[in-house]
Amino acid sequence: MGLFMVVGGRAKSLVQIMSKNQKVCVKTLIVLKPFMTATNILYISNEKIIIQCGRGMYFDRSSSKCKVCDIGTYQSQEAQTFCIKCPNNTSTVGKYAKDYQLCKAMCKPGTYSANGLEVCYACPIGTYQPMRMSTHCIPCPPGKVNSNVGSTTQDECLLAGLDIIIRSEGCGDPDITKACGISTIFVNSIQYSLMKRGMNFVAVNGYTGKLIESVAFDWHEDFLACEKTYSWVEKLQNSSIILVAAQDEATNVAFNKCFAALQILGGKPPFQREYRSSFAMIGFKGIHSETMIEQKKNGFGMGSTTITKNIQLLMKN
Repeated sequence: MGLFMVVGGRAKSLVQIMSKNQKVCVKTLIVLKPFMTATNILYISNEKIIIQCGRGMYFDRSSSKCKVCDIGTYQSQEAQTFCIKCPNNTSTVGKYAKDYQLCKAMCKPGTYSANGLEVCYACPIGTYQPMRMSTHCIPCPPGKVNSNVGSTTQDECLLAGLDIIIRSEGCGDPDITKACGISTIFVNSIQYSLMKRGMNFVAVNGYTGKLIESVAFDWHEDFLACEKTYSWVEKLQNSSIILVAAQDEATNVAFNKCFAALQILGGKPPFQREYRSSFAMIGFKGIHSETMIEQKKNGFGMGSTTITKNIQLLMKN
Protein backbone atom coordinates (compact mmCIF):
# COMPACT_ATOMS: atom_id res chain seq x y z
CA MET A 1 0.00 0.00 0.00
CA GLY A 2 3.02 2.29 0.13
CA LEU A 3 6.69 2.78 -0.86
CA PHE A 4 9.26 3.00 1.92
CA MET A 5 12.95 3.60 2.20
CA VAL A 6 14.03 1.98 5.42
CA VAL A 7 17.41 2.77 6.88
CA GLY A 8 18.35 1.45 10.32
CA GLY A 9 14.71 0.84 11.22
CA ARG A 10 13.72 4.36 10.17
CA ALA A 11 11.74 5.56 7.15
CA LYS A 12 13.07 8.89 5.92
CA SER A 13 13.26 11.25 3.01
CA LEU A 14 10.22 11.15 0.65
CA VAL A 15 7.46 8.77 1.74
CA GLN A 16 4.62 8.39 -0.71
CA ILE A 17 1.41 6.82 0.69
CA MET A 18 -1.77 6.22 -1.25
CA SER A 19 -4.95 5.79 0.71
CA LYS A 20 -8.05 5.08 -1.33
CA ASN A 21 -8.60 8.36 -3.27
CA GLN A 22 -5.81 10.37 -1.72
CA LYS A 23 -2.07 10.68 -2.22
CA VAL A 24 -0.08 12.19 0.63
CA CYS A 25 3.57 13.12 0.34
CA VAL A 26 5.39 13.62 3.60
CA LYS A 27 8.93 14.89 4.13
CA THR A 28 9.59 13.89 7.69
CA LEU A 29 11.26 11.36 9.88
CA ILE A 30 8.95 8.57 11.08
CA VAL A 31 10.02 5.93 13.56
CA LEU A 32 8.54 2.60 12.54
CA LYS A 33 7.12 0.58 15.43
CA PRO A 34 7.17 -3.24 15.48
CA PHE A 35 3.46 -3.58 14.59
CA MET A 36 3.72 -1.23 11.58
CA THR A 37 4.21 -2.79 8.18
CA ALA A 38 3.92 -1.58 4.65
CA THR A 39 0.56 -3.30 4.39
CA ASN A 40 -1.21 -1.90 7.41
CA ILE A 41 -0.11 1.75 7.49
CA LEU A 42 -3.02 3.71 6.07
CA TYR A 43 -1.36 7.09 5.88
CA ILE A 44 1.27 9.28 7.50
CA SER A 45 0.44 12.97 7.78
CA ASN A 46 1.80 15.74 10.00
CA GLU A 47 3.88 13.17 11.86
CA LYS A 48 0.73 11.14 12.69
CA ILE A 49 0.53 7.51 11.75
CA ILE A 50 -2.84 5.89 11.05
CA ILE A 51 -2.88 2.12 10.95
CA GLN A 52 -5.37 0.39 8.68
CA CYS A 53 -7.31 -1.83 11.08
CA GLY A 54 -9.46 -4.70 9.86
CA ARG A 55 -13.18 -5.30 10.32
CA GLY A 56 -14.26 -5.82 13.93
CA MET A 57 -11.48 -3.44 15.01
CA TYR A 58 -10.76 0.26 15.28
CA PHE A 59 -7.68 2.46 15.45
CA ASP A 60 -7.03 3.85 18.93
CA ARG A 61 -5.26 7.20 18.47
CA SER A 62 -4.02 7.37 22.05
CA SER A 63 -2.05 4.14 21.78
CA SER A 64 -1.62 4.14 17.99
CA LYS A 65 -2.81 0.55 17.94
CA CYS A 66 -5.64 -1.46 16.49
CA LYS A 67 -8.11 -2.63 19.13
CA VAL A 68 -10.99 -5.04 18.85
CA CYS A 69 -14.56 -3.80 19.23
CA ASP A 70 -15.97 -4.40 22.72
CA ILE A 71 -19.04 -6.48 23.50
CA GLY A 72 -22.14 -4.63 22.33
CA THR A 73 -20.37 -2.93 19.41
CA TYR A 74 -19.29 -3.84 15.89
CA GLN A 75 -17.41 -2.46 12.88
CA SER A 76 -18.11 -3.77 9.39
CA GLN A 77 -15.55 -1.62 7.56
CA GLU A 78 -11.78 -1.42 7.54
CA ALA A 79 -9.70 1.58 8.53
CA GLN A 80 -12.10 3.03 11.10
CA THR A 81 -11.38 4.94 14.29
CA PHE A 82 -14.47 3.81 16.20
CA CYS A 83 -16.90 0.94 16.68
CA ILE A 84 -20.66 1.21 16.27
CA LYS A 85 -22.94 0.52 19.20
CA CYS A 86 -25.56 -2.18 18.71
CA PRO A 87 -29.22 -1.03 18.61
CA ASN A 88 -31.06 -0.67 21.92
CA ASN A 89 -31.67 -3.92 23.81
CA THR A 90 -29.28 -5.86 21.58
CA SER A 91 -25.68 -6.92 22.08
CA THR A 92 -23.00 -9.26 20.76
CA VAL A 93 -21.93 -12.60 22.15
CA GLY A 94 -18.30 -11.49 22.36
CA LYS A 95 -15.81 -8.92 21.15
CA TYR A 96 -14.53 -8.44 17.59
CA ALA A 97 -17.96 -8.29 15.91
CA LYS A 98 -17.64 -7.56 12.19
CA ASP A 99 -21.27 -7.05 11.24
CA TYR A 100 -24.47 -5.57 12.69
CA GLN A 101 -26.16 -8.92 12.19
CA LEU A 102 -24.07 -10.18 15.11
CA CYS A 103 -26.09 -7.86 17.35
CA LYS A 104 -28.67 -10.18 18.89
CA ALA A 105 -31.72 -9.32 21.00
CA MET A 106 -31.05 -9.39 24.74
CA CYS A 107 -33.13 -11.74 26.86
CA LYS A 108 -35.93 -9.75 28.48
CA PRO A 109 -36.60 -9.77 32.25
CA GLY A 110 -38.14 -13.10 33.17
CA THR A 111 -36.09 -14.96 30.54
CA TYR A 112 -32.55 -16.28 30.17
CA SER A 113 -30.15 -18.11 27.83
CA ALA A 114 -26.59 -19.45 27.97
CA ASN A 115 -25.19 -16.10 26.78
CA GLY A 116 -28.04 -13.76 27.69
CA LEU A 117 -29.03 -13.28 24.06
CA GLU A 118 -31.67 -14.82 21.83
CA VAL A 119 -32.92 -17.58 21.73
CA CYS A 120 -34.27 -17.02 25.28
CA TYR A 121 -36.28 -19.23 27.62
CA ALA A 122 -38.82 -18.26 30.28
CA CYS A 123 -37.70 -18.62 33.89
CA PRO A 124 -39.33 -21.79 35.27
CA ILE A 125 -41.77 -21.88 38.16
CA GLY A 126 -39.95 -21.22 41.42
CA THR A 127 -37.55 -18.67 39.89
CA TYR A 128 -37.53 -15.08 38.62
CA GLN A 129 -35.18 -12.64 36.89
CA PRO A 130 -35.57 -8.82 36.92
CA MET A 131 -32.61 -8.04 34.61
CA ARG A 132 -32.07 -8.11 30.86
CA MET A 133 -29.39 -10.25 29.21
CA SER A 134 -29.40 -12.82 32.00
CA THR A 135 -27.77 -16.23 31.84
CA HIS A 136 -29.73 -17.69 34.75
CA CYS A 137 -32.84 -17.25 36.88
CA ILE A 138 -32.91 -16.53 40.62
CA PRO A 139 -34.59 -19.08 42.91
CA CYS A 140 -37.48 -17.88 45.07
CA PRO A 141 -36.66 -17.59 48.80
CA PRO A 142 -37.05 -20.78 50.85
CA GLY A 143 -40.68 -21.68 51.45
CA LYS A 144 -41.94 -19.56 48.58
CA VAL A 145 -42.86 -20.28 44.96
CA ASN A 146 -44.46 -18.42 42.05
CA SER A 147 -47.35 -19.78 40.04
CA ASN A 148 -46.28 -18.77 36.51
CA VAL A 149 -43.21 -19.10 34.31
CA GLY A 150 -41.40 -15.91 33.29
CA SER A 151 -41.60 -14.11 36.63
CA THR A 152 -39.69 -10.83 36.78
CA THR A 153 -39.73 -9.90 40.49
CA GLN A 154 -39.32 -11.56 43.87
CA ASP A 155 -42.74 -10.15 44.77
CA GLU A 156 -44.22 -12.86 42.57
CA CYS A 157 -42.72 -15.49 44.87
CA LEU A 158 -45.42 -16.39 47.35
CA LEU A 159 -45.76 -18.87 50.16
CA ALA A 160 -45.47 -22.45 48.95
CA GLY A 161 -47.79 -23.68 51.68
CA LEU A 162 -49.60 -22.80 54.87
CA ASP A 163 -48.86 -24.20 58.30
CA ILE A 164 -52.25 -24.25 60.00
CA ILE A 165 -52.94 -24.69 63.72
CA ILE A 166 -56.57 -24.38 64.84
CA ARG A 167 -57.57 -24.77 68.49
CA SER A 168 -61.20 -24.69 69.62
CA GLU A 169 -62.19 -24.53 73.29
CA GLY A 170 -65.74 -25.02 74.57
CA CYS A 171 -66.75 -23.60 77.94
CA GLY A 172 -67.23 -27.12 79.28
CA ASP A 173 -63.75 -28.35 78.35
CA PRO A 174 -61.38 -29.20 81.22
CA ASP A 175 -58.33 -27.80 79.41
CA ILE A 176 -59.64 -24.32 78.59
CA THR A 177 -57.01 -21.59 78.45
CA LYS A 178 -59.02 -18.94 80.32
CA ALA A 179 -62.57 -17.87 81.23
CA CYS A 180 -64.99 -19.94 79.10
CA GLY A 181 -62.33 -20.86 76.55
CA ILE A 182 -60.82 -19.15 73.53
CA SER A 183 -60.32 -20.11 69.89
CA THR A 184 -57.06 -19.51 68.04
CA ILE A 185 -56.35 -19.86 64.32
CA PHE A 186 -52.67 -19.64 63.40
CA VAL A 187 -51.48 -19.35 59.79
CA ASN A 188 -47.71 -19.58 59.48
CA SER A 189 -47.35 -18.60 63.14
CA ILE A 190 -49.68 -15.56 62.90
CA GLN A 191 -52.90 -15.65 64.96
CA TYR A 192 -55.92 -14.40 62.99
CA SER A 193 -58.97 -15.51 65.00
CA LEU A 194 -61.12 -12.75 66.48
CA MET A 195 -61.52 -15.03 69.54
CA LYS A 196 -65.19 -14.24 70.09
CA ARG A 197 -68.01 -16.40 71.41
CA GLY A 198 -69.66 -18.48 68.71
CA MET A 199 -68.02 -19.54 65.45
CA ASN A 200 -64.82 -17.82 64.34
CA PHE A 201 -63.84 -17.83 60.65
CA VAL A 202 -60.58 -16.88 58.93
CA ALA A 203 -60.49 -16.70 55.10
CA VAL A 204 -57.20 -16.73 53.18
CA ASN A 205 -56.45 -16.65 49.46
CA GLY A 206 -55.86 -20.17 48.16
CA TYR A 207 -53.18 -18.97 45.71
CA THR A 208 -51.24 -16.46 47.79
CA GLY A 209 -51.99 -17.42 51.39
CA LYS A 210 -52.81 -13.79 52.17
CA LEU A 211 -55.53 -12.96 54.66
CA ILE A 212 -58.90 -12.10 53.12
CA GLU A 213 -60.94 -11.54 56.29
CA SER A 214 -61.48 -12.62 59.88
CA VAL A 215 -65.08 -12.71 61.15
CA ALA A 216 -67.07 -14.19 64.02
CA PHE A 217 -70.78 -15.03 64.32
CA ASP A 218 -72.52 -15.63 67.64
CA TRP A 219 -74.16 -19.02 67.16
CA HIS A 220 -75.10 -19.00 70.85
CA GLU A 221 -77.35 -15.93 71.11
CA ASP A 222 -77.77 -14.06 67.80
CA PHE A 223 -80.83 -15.48 66.01
CA LEU A 224 -79.62 -13.90 62.75
CA ALA A 225 -76.16 -15.45 63.03
CA CYS A 226 -76.92 -18.31 60.63
CA GLU A 227 -78.22 -15.92 57.97
CA LYS A 228 -75.15 -13.75 58.41
CA THR A 229 -72.83 -16.75 58.21
CA TYR A 230 -74.48 -18.14 55.08
CA SER A 231 -74.44 -14.74 53.36
CA TRP A 232 -70.77 -14.23 54.19
CA VAL A 233 -69.80 -17.66 52.84
CA GLU A 234 -71.78 -17.10 49.63
CA LYS A 235 -69.97 -13.82 48.98
CA LEU A 236 -66.51 -15.31 49.45
CA GLN A 237 -64.48 -15.60 46.28
CA ASN A 238 -63.81 -19.07 44.98
CA SER A 239 -60.41 -20.59 45.77
CA SER A 240 -60.58 -19.28 49.35
CA ILE A 241 -59.36 -21.43 52.23
CA ILE A 242 -61.62 -21.07 55.27
CA LEU A 243 -60.48 -21.91 58.80
CA VAL A 244 -63.15 -22.39 61.48
CA ALA A 245 -63.06 -22.64 65.27
CA ALA A 246 -65.87 -22.64 67.85
CA GLN A 247 -65.33 -20.69 71.06
CA ASP A 248 -67.19 -20.99 74.37
CA GLU A 249 -70.59 -22.00 72.94
CA ALA A 250 -71.71 -22.26 69.29
CA THR A 251 -74.83 -24.44 69.15
CA ASN A 252 -77.74 -22.73 70.92
CA VAL A 253 -79.10 -20.89 67.86
CA ALA A 254 -77.23 -22.91 65.22
CA PHE A 255 -79.94 -23.84 62.74
CA ASN A 256 -79.87 -25.46 59.31
CA LYS A 257 -78.42 -22.46 57.47
CA CYS A 258 -75.39 -22.45 59.76
CA PHE A 259 -74.63 -26.04 58.82
CA ALA A 260 -75.47 -25.38 55.15
CA ALA A 261 -72.76 -22.71 55.17
CA LEU A 262 -70.24 -25.26 56.46
CA GLN A 263 -71.31 -27.70 53.74
CA ILE A 264 -70.61 -25.09 51.06
CA LEU A 265 -67.05 -25.14 52.38
CA GLY A 266 -66.81 -28.92 52.13
CA GLY A 267 -67.90 -29.77 55.66
CA LYS A 268 -69.90 -32.94 56.25
CA PRO A 269 -72.56 -33.76 58.87
CA PRO A 270 -72.73 -34.50 61.68
CA PHE A 271 -71.53 -31.11 62.87
CA GLN A 272 -71.14 -30.11 66.49
CA ARG A 273 -74.49 -29.87 68.27
CA GLU A 274 -73.42 -30.47 71.87
CA TYR A 275 -73.75 -27.45 74.14
CA ARG A 276 -70.48 -25.73 75.10
CA SER A 277 -68.32 -28.20 73.17
CA SER A 278 -65.43 -27.71 70.73
CA PHE A 279 -65.32 -27.83 66.92
CA ALA A 280 -62.62 -27.02 64.33
CA MET A 281 -62.59 -27.20 60.55
CA ILE A 282 -60.55 -26.43 57.43
CA GLY A 283 -62.83 -25.69 54.46
CA PHE A 284 -62.52 -24.47 50.89
CA LYS A 285 -64.77 -22.30 48.70
CA GLY A 286 -64.94 -23.74 45.21
CA ILE A 287 -64.20 -27.21 43.87
CA HIS A 288 -63.24 -29.08 47.00
CA SER A 289 -59.95 -30.87 47.46
CA GLU A 290 -60.54 -33.86 49.71
CA THR A 291 -56.95 -33.67 50.93
CA MET A 292 -57.50 -30.09 52.12
CA ILE A 293 -60.86 -30.45 53.92
CA GLU A 294 -60.71 -31.55 57.55
CA GLN A 295 -63.04 -31.24 60.55
CA LYS A 296 -62.89 -32.44 64.15
CA LYS A 297 -65.02 -32.13 67.27
CA ASN A 298 -65.11 -33.24 70.89
CA GLY A 299 -68.17 -33.67 73.08
CA PHE A 300 -68.97 -31.62 76.17
CA GLY A 301 -66.26 -31.94 78.78
CA MET A 302 -64.06 -34.07 76.47
CA GLY A 303 -61.39 -31.42 75.92
CA SER A 304 -60.41 -28.90 73.28
CA THR A 305 -60.18 -29.74 69.57
CA THR A 306 -57.01 -29.07 67.57
CA ILE A 307 -56.22 -29.37 63.86
CA THR A 308 -52.59 -29.12 62.74
CA LYS A 309 -52.05 -29.29 59.01
CA ASN A 310 -49.78 -28.10 56.20
CA ILE A 311 -51.73 -27.01 53.13
CA GLN A 312 -50.12 -26.62 49.72
CA LEU A 313 -51.28 -23.47 47.96
CA LEU A 314 -52.97 -23.67 44.58
CA MET A 315 -50.97 -23.21 41.38
CA LYS A 316 -52.35 -21.14 38.52
CA ASN A 317 -52.45 -22.83 35.13
